[in-house]
Formats: sequence, C-alpha cells, structure tokens
Amino acid sequence: MSPILLPGPARRQRRVAVPRSVHGSPWDWMPRSACRGTDTELFFPAAEAGRALPQVWAAKAVCDRCEVRSSCLSYALETMQHGIWGGTTTDERIAMRRSQAGQLTGARLARRPGYGASAQRH
Repeated sequence: MSPILLPGPARRQRRVAVPRSVHGSPWDWMPRSACRGTDTELFFPAAEAGRALPQVWAAKAVCDRCEVRSSCLSYALETMQHGIWGGTTTDERIAMRRSQAGQLTGARLARRPGYGASAQRH
C-alpha cells in the first residue's frame, strides 16, 4: 500500500494507505476483463452455497476464460471486495488471506531465536 495525504487544513491532514495492485491500476486491466458488459448481478450472488451455487458457477465460468483473472484476484485480495472476483468467492478469498497471514506469521516465528526446527529444547 502506498501512503497518500488526504486534503484538508494543514494541521489536520491524514496519511492513509491506499492499495496499489502489483498488476497496475485496476483501470489498466478492467477494460480487458471477460466480465465487461456482463450483468454485474451475476457476480454478486445472495449466497455462496445452496440455491445460489448455479449463479456462482456461472460467474466463475466467465472468470475461467478471462485474460486478466490474476490481476482481478490480486485487486480483490488487496481491497477485500465482496462477490466473485478473479474466479473466487468472498469466502474463498478470506480463506486465502488467512492462509497467507498464517504463513507469514510462521515465517516470522521461525526467524526468531528459540522458535522453529532449530530451537533446542531444555
């Protein structure tokens, strides 16, 4: 994330983090998306299971043929979007973020003295 300054009185400016995709601005890849021109409601099912599954599968089928799927998924992960993005549901992306966070935490712990496989037990 890249910090930017929000406009306002000099004493009240705030620095906030704005996600910047590793695949460029969403405006670079969105025009090339397979979903462009498709009814957006397809990508925002009422649920992700049960009777909504055919809609989820239909949205994912559009994503399967998309040339910018990885950029779309990265954007959705960075900005915590709701709905079907990059061929994944909201729940699937939450699981991906949790898995990634767990891996990062594990890697940090492994580098600490006294943790991981190199730690000696007393």
